[in-house]
Amino acid sequence: MHVNREPWTVDRRTVLRGGLAAMAAGVGTAVLGPGGALLGTGAGAAPKVPTTKPSKLVVRSWGPPWSSTIGDIPGKAFTAKTGIPVEFDLTDFTVMDTKVRLAVRSGHRPPVDVMYTIGRSCYAASAQKVLVPLDPGIVTNLAHISPAGKPQGSASDYVLVYTYTTPLIYRTDKLKLTNGMSWQVMWDAAYKGRLFVPANFDPLLFPVAKMLKRNPASGNLAPVWAKFKTLRPNIQVVGDDTPFINNMKTGEVWLGSALVGDALALQQTTKVPVDWIVPKEGAVLTGDGMYVPKNLPSDVTYWAQVFVNEVIDARLQTQWTGKVETVPTNLGATPAAFMKGNPAFPFTAAEIEKYAIPEPLAAAAKNGDGWQANYTAAIQK
Repeated sequence: MHVNREPWTVDRRTVLRGGLAAMAAGVGTAVLGPGGALLGTGAGAAPKVPTTKPSKLVVRSWGPPWSSTIGDIPGKAFTAKTGIPVEFDLTDFTVMDTKVRLAVRSGHRPPVDVMYTIGRSCYAASAQKVLVPLDPGIVTNLAHISPAGKPQGSASDYVLVYTYTTPLIYRTDKLKLTNGMSWQVMWDAAYKGRLFVPANFDPLLFPVAKMLKRNPASGNLAPVWAKFKTLRPNIQVVGDDTPFINNMKTGEVWLGSALVGDALALQQTTKVPVDWIVPKEGAVLTGDGMYVPKNLPSDVTYWAQVFVNEVIDARLQTQWTGKVETVPTNLGATPAAFMKGNPAFPFTAAEIEKYAIPEPLAAAAKNGDGWQANYTAAIQK
């Protein structure tokens, strides 16, 4: 079995692991801004438009195509409306999470005005009360966000700006799989030494737990870890996106769970014949989101929320999420044509109910460190 020796290298697709258990308690409501002004409650009269504007708005992001696409579409729309230019800070999200948290706790201004990060990181910021709840009077598009895009356990602390899934991806020249099969297919002896499994627990824990009728949030997961141990003979590679793509190219592995975007990348940039299925238990659904940190000047807090509103605008979401091949969360948006009807890109409530396993962010934040340790111990020989 080949193991990526740095499986926890954090890129935009590696799920946040460490330190989340301590973030799993408490969610903020009303927030006092500088000078004691009440911000982001969404209650009472419509928010007053500030008479001042910042010289720029700084958004934490991943590099192109993420920053460039958002900058070119909702970013330009925001600047055209407000006159405020948008600048992107490409600091690793885990590093910026820490910087924001320390700044808020020490009473200082955070280094960014909008955090664009993974969904679990948004949940953690909410639990730690380091963000300003989005004001529905400013972020009016919150009214049109799908259940998959809304915060888990709070009304409007943050918003997921798109979603994506981690289905079972395979080489069509080596085997044939069909939607509706079970995740149990990974245990087939025919695939001995041909399986890729992700280094982080998220893509496999939740569907396998469902297959074994175990509730990750409250059930005993010992049978799940034992089940993973029996998968070892089939495991050839453990890692993240890069080793998955590379080993699918070489044929070292024939199947594995990964981001559907990895399969799209293989289809578009190589001649490797790959496809994907969503097994009957479903595929994990998660996403990336945005929040506005506390301790910003009151005018920046306002304009940062205006920016978030542009990002989740239905027309603009249709344009920019299609370019990064993710599913929009505004119910008025239109997913890319190739996504329609495909179980790996659930958009409507009915599709999500049928094909998806939404990641339980609260349970994952509370139990993630222990789950990761048990998962790692189970899959490694």
